[in-house]
Amino acid sequence: MNPIVFPHNLADAFSGFTERYDRIAIVVDKNTATKVLPMLQHECNDLRDAVVTVVNDGEESKNLATVEKLWDAWLQAGITRNSVVVNIGGGIVTDLGGFAAATWLRGIPFVNVPTTVLAMVDASVGGKTGFNFHNIKNCVGVFAEPLHIIMLPQTLQTLPVEHRFAGLAEMLKHALLTSEEMVDETLALDMEKALDNSFVAMLHRNIAVKQRFVESDPRDNGVRHALNFGHTFAHAFEALALQKGQPVLHGNAVAWGMLAALWLSHVRLGFPKQMISTLMQWVRENYAVMPFDCNDYDSLLTFMMGDKKNGFNQIRTVLLANIGYFRTGEVVSKDEVFEALDFIREF
Repeated sequence: MNPIVFPHNLADAFSGFTERYDRIAIVVDKNTATKVLPMLQHECNDLRDAVVTVVNDGEESKNLATVEKLWDAWLQAGITRNSVVVNIGGGIVTDLGGFAAATWLRGIPFVNVPTTVLAMVDASVGGKTGFNFHNIKNCVGVFAEPLHIIMLPQTLQTLPVEHRFAGLAEMLKHALLTSEEMVDETLALDMEKALDNSFVAMLHRNIAVKQRFVESDPRDNGVRHALNFGHTFAHAFEALALQKGQPVLHGNAVAWGMLAALWLSHVRLGFPKQMISTLMQWVRENYAVMPFDCNDYDSLLTFMMGDKKNGFNQIRTVLLANIGYFRTGEVVSKDEVFEALDFIREF
């Protein structure tokens, strides 16, 4: 596992880069280009002469065309195998920039600087890179570890509250895989105060959870599948929303996807129904409802069949017998999927 750094001084975060690399290529989205990059360049001399490429915001930009845009920019700028890529942004930036770097000249080093809650606790950690293809989430990608992951919690001040909640959904996932205590602490977090000590402490705990799974299963062939909890449904929600031209935040889809998975967990494994009710109420209070109805069930099922974790024409998902007790590779039927969709749609 590559080092994760929480620098006290921004000026030290990239110290020595101009001595170690012939060029620095920065990847940002439109938000971080205006709200975060100027701050970093003001404090970090090494970043001031970097080649900067701005990609569009939103899940719809996570495609091959954007990767080609990065490659074109690096070709024109003379980015070599002695260069380094610095990805500054959310999960879309770290996924795209990481993939482009991992495939440019058969692989050049890159550094992730996550600026969203979701990217800090999930997307930037673990070495997964890639993009969507034909509306299938992360259909193309490679495993490639960044040199460093530089955590700057102060950048969360630039996030709208709904984006903070998007990351909180992934934190809840980690909590459900860990302990009831962690679930209670996660539900109690005040996302209006995203930089208080309790929140930063929870960032550290979540990153530690993600690291434990990654270190146990670096290539995602076994126990790491647990981190996909709720995501089989969530990725289908995202794909359907993209198809309809109404993209949704990944974290919002994960929040509702976990509820669907929890209902199946209750039916299959006896997961406590009272906890589902508590979480359902919390999700309804904090996340927009997913834009689907019963007419979309077949489309959602098709998208779920395309999930990376599936095989042998079966939908395989992660279910919980209780908080902290998970089962991976659980095969679910069409009827069970539709029952779970009914549950979250009609609650």
